[in-house]
Amino acid sequence: MTSPNWKDFADILQSQGLRPRECTRGHWQILGGKTLVNCWPCTKRGFVIQADGKKSRVGTIEEGVQLANAYEKAVTEQMEPPWQESSQPSIGLIRRFWRWIW
Repeated sequence: MTSPNWKDFADILQSQGLRPRECTRGHWQILGGKTLVNCWPCTKRGFVIQADGKKSRVGTIEEGVQLANAYEKAVTEQMEPPWQESSQPSIGLIRRFWRWIW
């Protein structure tokens, strides 16, 4: 199995309306979709793709295009802090340490 070259990669992405980016010779990105897809064309395992920081897997350029167009980040609600506001001002770390010594 031969690894794809940059020109083929760029042509396929541009025909799909996406933008290719060559970060280094061994690291490419698919931009312009719903998510960022990282691609590594020359690894021991073959052509590796990774979408949105998830676990990487072996795939093809076409699968990378599908991930860029179909995958959406899960919308999470804003989390409230688990602690309760206290009426006392907080004591700094150095003050706590100083109190512990004395």
